Amino acid sequence: AGLTHGAVNPPTLVVSRPVGDAPPALAYLIGYGVGALLELRLKRDRRQLTVVDDLLYVAPEQLRQQKASGRSDQYALACALVHLLTGSPPFERDSIGGLFGAHLFVEPELDPAAAWAQPLRRALAKEPEERFATCGDLVAAVSAQVAAAQTRVVETRALDEHAPDRRGADEQVAAAATRMVPSPSGAQGRSSDRGGADTQRESVGRTRSG
Repeated sequence: AGLTHGAVNPPTLVVSRPVGDAPPALAYLIGYGVGALLELRLKRDRRQLTVVDDLLYVAPEQLRQQKASGRSDQYALACALVHLLTGSPPFERDSIGGLFGAHLFVEPELDPAAAWAQPLRRALAKEPEERFATCGDLVAAVSAQVAAAQTRVVETRALDEHAPDRRGADEQVAAAATRMVPSPSGAQGRSSDRGGADTQRESVGRTRSG
């Protein structure tokens, strides 16, 4: 609706639990107004900041004391999603100065094999214009990547389930081909038969000539 939160973090994300015939789970964003307090702390007295509560999910432009926007919320949402998905925020440091530097200059280390890594990496871009246009676009991109990954898993499992059938068919073809090829012992037997016949013909010829 064009509103900027300014301080998105896991405690501000509330997910409903569907009960009975209730609609599917929905996510709600609470804590509007906290962003204004954070902005005042960043501009006036940074000594009041605490690492865990205030800086783990702050966009780089906010640390540069620029006005927060929807893309700032998107960066914070991406930080929160990484924390919820992996158990740790994308940037962890022992000091406020270290967190400032990480948000401003360090690229996040995300598992490249994770389906959500690519869209979240884009949402964590240092410059707002390099992120998605809206938080909704980020959520749609993550959902699409996860759905595609789930489809690939299902297809792989289906192929694995039919693998024994394919191996059985291959074994049948191999057995049929083996029956069509003369065995070495059979070939030798036929050769011996031909040799015996030749010997008999030679013996008869010698008898007649004698």
